[in-house]
Amino acid sequence: MLSRRPLMLALIALLLLGLLAYFGTRTWMEYRMAGVVDRQLALLPGQMDVRYDGIRVKLFQRTLRLEGVRISLSPDEPAIYLQALVLHRIDRDNPIPHELEIEVRGFDQRLAGSRLPLADMLQAHGYDRLRGSAYLHYRYVPEERRLELPRLRLTLHELGELVTEGRWPQHRPAGLPLMDWRVVDSLALDFLELSYQDEGLVPRILQRSAYEQGMLSTSLASNIVAEMEWSAADFSDERLDASVRALRLFLLDPQVLIRLRLDPEEPKPLGELRDLVLVDPPRAALELRLLLSTPAAGR
Repeated sequence: MLSRRPLMLALIALLLLGLLAYFGTRTWMEYRMAGVVDRQLALLPGQMDVRYDGIRVKLFQRTLRLEGVRISLSPDEPAIYLQALVLHRIDRDNPIPHELEIEVRGFDQRLAGSRLPLADMLQAHGYDRLRGSAYLHYRYVPEERRLELPRLRLTLHELGELVTEGRWPQHRPAGLPLMDWRVVDSLALDFLELSYQDEGLVPRILQRSAYEQGMLSTSLASNIVAEMEWSAADFSDERLDASVRALRLFLLDPQVLIRLRLDPEEPKPLGELRDLVLVDPPRAALELRLLLSTPAAGR
């Protein structure tokens, strides 16, 4: 027993040194990252105000976590509260990161007085707060001149969850200088898939719209589908027919998950797609090889 004591003491000493090194390194990293974050926040426009309660660094996971974040976009805009903002990865070699993976946990904003997009619409349908979480991972591949979205997830309480992935190769119109590029002019759509799981938004929209038109929500849903069927009938395309069937199932039972897929044979410049959608939506659906699907439609 006595011969084992020095070994045990050495192991305990190593363990204590390891813990001291770990917590010491983490504390130093948190102090250093607090300075980096504060310097970046100082560069924000003067009307914005961002504060946080603390920073946590996880060395093994290589993540940075801001806790208790309060974001005020302007003095007259209700503040946005975040339980945590988690940075999983970021490209630090470019002014606009070529890769970013970030997560927002537990955000909450009061809608009354908000000027953000859709705030008025949500209030009109009975919502007084916007609460949920979000996750974003994108990367730009310069060798292939392509923007990729491995995953975007937006979860909103009592509204629904939207999950998106896609690919957009870079498209440069002839004669347009690089400095004058806009998103709609510089990117083309190669692939896009969205899935939506409703948690109450669609029935509210249908009920309110139906009430304003003096009809039942089921009648309004049937009218929408009938108009889609009428538009699709001129093209005799199975993808459009399948999409209409999926839309009917979803509108009659919004709890069904619905998925939208755009998969054109050739990448389509966003500017051309915008113009085509405005002029001829069914033709745009054909060129994008649009497909709506639901689990029920596949049975």
